Amino acid sequence: MFATIVRSSVFISQGNQQIQFKQLQTLTQLLISQASLNASELIVKEDQENLRHLAIDWLKRPW
Repeated sequence: MFATIVRSSVFISQGNQQIQFKQLQTLTQLLISQASLNASELIVKEDQENLRHLAIDWLKRPW
């Protein structure tokens, strides 16, 4: 009985790790896409000052 509980716990933990990894990948892709859209809008508008501020802000973040 105890061994079954331990095996089940390990299986659930591994499943949770896989789910978290996929969520992190999805979130990373979403953030990159959003950042690209924001930057491209600034480039199209030729808003160099805000583009510079955006780039500096991204560099300061602890990704």
